[in-house]
Amino acid sequence: MRPPHRIPRRFVLPALAIAAIVSTPASLLAQFPEGPEFRVNTYTTGEQRRPAVASYANGFVVAWESDGQDGDQAGIFRQMFDWDGTPLGPEFRVNTYTTSSQHAVSVESGGNFVLVWQSEGQDGDQGGVFMGSLSGGEFRVNSYTTSSQGTPAVAVDPAGNFVVVWASLGQDGSDSGIFGQRYSNNFAPLGGEFRVNTYTTGFQGNPAVAINGYDGQFQVVWEGQGNDDQPFGIYAQQYHFADGAPVGGEFLVNSFTTGDQRHPRVNAENGGYWVVWDSDGQDGSGTGVYVGAYRINTYTTGDQNHPALWSRWFGNNVWVWQSDDSQDPQGGVFGQFAYGVSPIMSEFRANTYTTGTQDEPVVTVTLNITAVAWSSQQDPDGSRGIYAQRYNNPWLPVELQDFIVE
Repeated sequence: MRPPHRIPRRFVLPALAIAAIVSTPASLLAQFPEGPEFRVNTYTTGEQRRPAVASYANGFVVAWESDGQDGDQAGIFRQMFDWDGTPLGPEFRVNTYTTSSQHAVSVESGGNFVLVWQSEGQDGDQGGVFMGSLSGGEFRVNSYTTSSQGTPAVAVDPAGNFVVVWASLGQDGSDSGIFGQRYSNNFAPLGGEFRVNTYTTGFQGNPAVAINGYDGQFQVVWEGQGNDDQPFGIYAQQYHFADGAPVGGEFLVNSFTTGDQRHPRVNAENGGYWVVWDSDGQDGSGTGVYVGAYRINTYTTGDQNHPALWSRWFGNNVWVWQSDDSQDPQGGVFGQFAYGVSPIMSEFRANTYTTGTQDEPVVTVTLNITAVAWSSQQDPDGSRGIYAQRYNNPWLPVELQDFIVE
């Protein structure tokens, strides 16, 4: 039996903030892109796909997988940028082991920059999870190496401690399960790897994780399917970071259970967590993007899915997702800024180039700038590359925001 639904906390916008939003001309809110979209990768042969992004005090880093650039199938590369979009040095190969494919990269920052990825064959048997820092070097994360471990995600706290989660095939006794490992800020493991999901029947995969510096806890989310004829749902489990002890049991995040709920992402904010996912059939046409009971996408024709989010600073939120060809010629990247779950402007399209497919969006924020990155079929050889756009943040100053939690 699955645990019951847990009601997510909801942020309420005060009258002062609402008045300020209403009095701001829509034309000003709409004028927030910082220059044109730009290409991230300098190497353009073959496919560059599946970006990840993280911010730091003076800029942001984008990581991605690049086909053939390291000499053998896919490898992991990254590029640092100042917040004005200026590249800081050349693009850099992250993986030192280059045999076969390294892919599915995730990057996060805090007191450390940590990159994690899936590497085929490096741990001796199919896929394994490896990690590195911006200064180079790599380490294997998974101690269980039978079959495949992959699709990792990482979260870093302000002190530089971090946790890595991934999906492992067969380790929990039934299809795929979710596992994790905590680390100190010097990359030393804290305890052993642990299983996240307590319900082990069927498939549990596609994990994401966030650390809440407010209370020293972290939350793991994933998509789970008990049997082949059951829909996918979004599940979560919280932990104390200090000792790795679970906080309660795993719980169901989504309350709408008709159709599949998939591709969850999570971010921590002020002692709580925002979880976003795509839901099949809930918005009346294909898939839509949801946070709790709230639909994020206003355009609902066709599919809106594979969301990413950033949340911080008293309910300042930005969500991005990919939308199918009914909204953009062959699929595009769209987003929404909000206070809590209250939109502060119309949803926006991030990509200005609309030929071919634009998808796989990610987002990060710091100071006054939001950076969105995605995969686009616009490299000089006609293949996919990594592109990005910067935005002026449209939120009110922090001193005008006085959110409460119901």
